[in-house]
Amino acid sequence: MPLGALIPASLSQAWRKYWKCLLLFLAGIAALELLQMMSLLGSFDVEDILVNTMGFSAGSAAWKFARRGKNVKKQLLLWCVAAFVLIWVCIGAAEAVNGILG
Repeated sequence: MPLGALIPASLSQAWRKYWKCLLLFLAGIAALELLQMMSLLGSFDVEDILVNTMGFSAGSAAWKFARRGKNVKKQLLLWCVAAFVLIWVCIGAAEAVNGILG
């Protein structure tokens, strides 16, 4: 989830669009999954990519919400509150999908 805020915050304005940050994130997470598989320290797991992408998206949404704050302390507080709420939304969504599929 922190990468959802750190990636757009560290890029120039032209790269801050959600889909550009998402492509960058997906390239990185796919590279990590491939590295796990090649080093035999894990396996290439699509579920990990999906869960991490959900976390990235929630972090990105929280970052966009937090940017409304007037100073850094307020932005950090807003990010933490939004992240907390979105974590529970993601957990609820995952449980609902597991209930339907499982």
